[in-house]
Amino acid sequence: EYLADGALGWQPIVDLEPPLVNVARAPQVLRLPPGSLPPDSQHAFRARVAFEDAAGSLAVQLPPPVVFVVYVDPLPPPPAGVSGPATASSVCDFSLVAAAPATPPRPPDSGAMVDQAASG
Repeated sequence: EYLADGALGWQPIVDLEPPLVNVARAPQVLRLPPGSLPPDSQHAFRARVAFEDAAGSLAVQLPPPVVFVVYVDPLPPPPAGVSGPATASSVCDFSLVAAAPATPPRPPDSGAMVDQAASG
């Protein structure tokens, strides 16, 4: 289940709009691709142990749910580079070239990845 920062209640992950895509192969693991959670945000995920009874109804079983809180850091300012001559005459034209990389470097892992196997 998922709880966005400031939301009033928990929602099943499969009901979210836009959806969060779980790329994990194991059913007890949640793995989100990079960029799934917006920068400078907080999210909570709740894991429960559950099973289907003989009638096919979902029944929740103890132990109590485990909550994982994820903080996503804000993006750092984009890097920029400026190149040009070290000195120039007041009567001589010169040009400056300023550019930023097409893809800014990713900050160190900010905890946006939730990859926790359930045990028990």
